[in-house]
Amino acid sequence: MTKSDPTLAQIAAQFTRHDVEKSGGGYMIVDRRTSNHVARLRPIPNTDRFELFYWSNVKGVGPPSETSPNETHA
Repeated sequence: MTKSDPTLAQIAAQFTRHDVEKSGGGYMIVDRRTSNHVARLRPIPNTDRFELFYWSNVKGVGPPSETSPNETHA
């Protein structure tokens, strides 16, 4: 039996037109039509925020309108 991942479910609820995959210590947002990686997010410990590592600039692909991933700079 596989364990449910509440973080994956939280991200998937925001990106309803995309697939979400666990990838190492983060999560990949994947375009369902092309299977291209659109974004990579990593949870920030002890918060409800995510660090944005990559965001595609493919036309027509953008963050959900309700909320956007938190982008932080190192």
